[in-house]
Amino acid sequence: MISTIVTRVTIKRASINMAQDIREVLSESFAPFHQYYTEEAYKTTVISIHEIELRIMNKKVDVLVAIYDNNIFGTATIEMQEKENWYIRSMAVKPDFQKKNIGYLILREINKLAKKMRVKTLSLDCFQPLINALNLYQSFGFRKTGVKRQYHGIEIFEMIKRVD
Repeated sequence: MISTIVTRVTIKRASINMAQDIREVLSESFAPFHQYYTEEAYKTTVISIHEIELRIMNKKVDVLVAIYDNNIFGTATIEMQEKENWYIRSMAVKPDFQKKNIGYLILREINKLAKKMRVKTLSLDCFQPLINALNLYQSFGFRKTGVKRQYHGIEIFEMIKRVD
C-alpha cells in the first residue's frame, strides 16, 4: 500500500480554496507535539486560515500541497528570502501519512523547483521534539549549522542543504 500511495501522490502549488485543508494538515500534524510548545509558538506554527491565504497570495512565498485520492495530506511553505537561498518556513504531513516517504517527495519537489531557479541553498528551522522531521531532513541532506534561536519561548535550530 505504501508504494501505491507514493506513486499516486501529486505535489503542486496551493490555491486559495485549499487554505482550510492546509490548516487541517497543520493542526493534525502538530497536535501530538502541542505540549512541547509555548502557546505563542504553537499559534505561530499552526497558523490561521487567513494567514495561510496571505501566504498563498504572497508572490515571494510558495505554498505546496501533497494530494492523494483528491485529499490534501501534506504541505510546505517556501519563502524566497534571497536569490541564492530559499527558506522552508513550514512543512507538515498528516500523522496517518507520515513515515511513508511523503515528506521526502515534498522536499524533492522543493529541491527540483530550487534547482530550476538556480537557488544554491535551502534552509529551515527545526525543533528537537520533532524527531521524525529531523530524521527526514537529515536523510535528505540537511545539516545543523549550529545556529540556535529563541522562537516564542522555545529553542529552535537552523539546518541547511545545498541544492543538488
